Amino acid sequence: MNTMKLFSIIALLLHISSNAELRVEHQQVKNDIKIDVYDDAEHIGFVSYTKTPLLPFYILHSLYVYPNHRKKGYAKRFLPFVCQEIADAGATKIYIQPGPFEMSNDGIVNVEDYQKRMEYLIPFYESMGFKKVDVILSWLASFIYKVANIQEDAQHLMVKGIA
Repeated sequence: MNTMKLFSIIALLLHISSNAELRVEHQQVKNDIKIDVYDDAEHIGFVSYTKTPLLPFYILHSLYVYPNHRKKGYAKRFLPFVCQEIADAGATKIYIQPGPFEMSNDGIVNVEDYQKRMEYLIPFYESMGFKKVDVILSWLASFIYKVANIQEDAQHLMVKGIA
């Protein structure tokens, strides 16, 4: 199997409040998967996740809806699709490291109202079935982040069983 695989464009109907037809485009490089989401021709956001080697779970890195498309139900409808896709691939758990970020032409930028955004993100993911991991796993993740030079705060690491 080729290490780089570009999936064909897949039409996906997600009945959002506007009943708009969304189109998703998959890209996979090794264990990293990115799904771009389009409403007609307009790019509304993306999700990216990684399959962990030798373990039956995935890590959801990003679920991002562009600012002009927020508060329209896209994330609430798209996240279950992604979780189902990951479950269909054989995963038993999906982890997410919630954290607000914004995109600019220069890439990812930090947000000014971090705490306020986290107060929104944590309940959102909890409403979607994610739970904060226990203290030991949070500590282990912090250690791994430090060793791997990943700039994340593991105190917010969450997990969802999807088997």
